[in-house]
Amino acid sequence: MTRFFIAILIAASCAAAQGLNTEAANLLARARANLLAADRAVDVLCVRDSYLRGRDTLRGWMDFRDARGERRLSLSGGGESFEWWSRHHGAEQWRRDDATERLRRIPPHSLKKPALAAVPLSYEDLLRFPLGYFDRFVACKRLQETDSTYELTLSLSPLASSRYAAAEVSLRKSPVLLRRVVFSGAGKPSKSLEIAYRMESGKHAPSDLRFEGGDGLASLRLVFTPRAAAPVQDKTWAPDAGVPSVRPRDPRLEPRDVEGVD
Repeated sequence: MTRFFIAILIAASCAAAQGLNTEAANLLARARANLLAADRAVDVLCVRDSYLRGRDTLRGWMDFRDARGERRLSLSGGGESFEWWSRHHGAEQWRRDDATERLRRIPPHSLKKPALAAVPLSYEDLLRFPLGYFDRFVACKRLQETDSTYELTLSLSPLASSRYAAAEVSLRKSPVLLRRVVFSGAGKPSKSLEIAYRMESGKHAPSDLRFEGGDGLASLRLVFTPRAAAPVQDKTWAPDAGVPSVRPRDPRLEPRDVEGVD
């Protein structure tokens, strides 16, 4: 009889866990449905704030071609420049900055590292925000509803997050949109992301993102505004009128172009 009741409790627990997973997946699907999915290019204001380095500002543009798995970011300011390019949904990523000048391949083990020095923004963040972190999440361990938000605790797939195993997720209601995430992992400092939106073509597009380290010593803010002009071309862009929707050329990489980002 005892074994019978234990079996019932286990079955009930499994059913409850599966129910939470289903509810969480439905909420995330609703959040995705409310996001602007069209190709877009935006002007970017990047504000870095670090206890050790102080505050500085970079400006540039970001190009989203998520349907075909491409994103590109270019920033410069104060004598510094940075460029990141991802293709095939993150399977291939490159970067270029003042230190390297050439376009360099980013190896998989470096994707979790800071994309811009001393700030809590990784190459994975550039690839995953706003909802890619939760692709194929492992489990939902908590789902609570307040007057204005849904609060979830998710176990993340290592395929989507190589550094953090869990996330405290806040989704706002009406419409359902990602509002805040706090990432955590065993032996790793936590990191948070907050997002604000603007309406574009009847959908919601991220317009203001703030990444902050759990110790509060460093933060980064990305402000997006719709881009009216095309980015300046370079050798990786197809020769055209400069319209951002033009597909970039495949870079011709030499063996020395593929190196670690340490």
